[in-house]
Amino acid sequence: PETFASTTVLWRGMKNLSLDIAEFRKHGGTELGCMSTTTKEEVAKRYATSSAPLVFKYEVVGLRAGVSIQFLSLYPKEKEYIYPPLTYLTLRTSYQDDGIHVVVVEPVMS
Repeated sequence: PETFASTTVLWRGMKNLSLDIAEFRKHGGTELGCMSTTTKEEVAKRYATSSAPLVFKYEVVGLRAGVSIQFLSLYPKEKEYIYPPLTYLTLRTSYQDDGIHVVVVEPVMS
């Protein structure tokens, strides 16, 4: 029970993307396909390495952590969690971290 109620931090890195924060704050966002995330910040930042890196930081509790597919992965050390298509993301905050735009979100699965 304590583990279930604790906060999990997941990361998703994307290359060459920018985000209109005002629009994202107003409307949120969704992905049409599955979203892959990892518990490893350095893995997400590696995936985002580009001229315009964008990293989403998911701060989640309980069932909002998606589903671990580590046991299926070709790269189990990446500790991958997956979210279903059309998972809605709401903005908590955003910041710059060493040239990387980090957007803190809360996922909502319907």
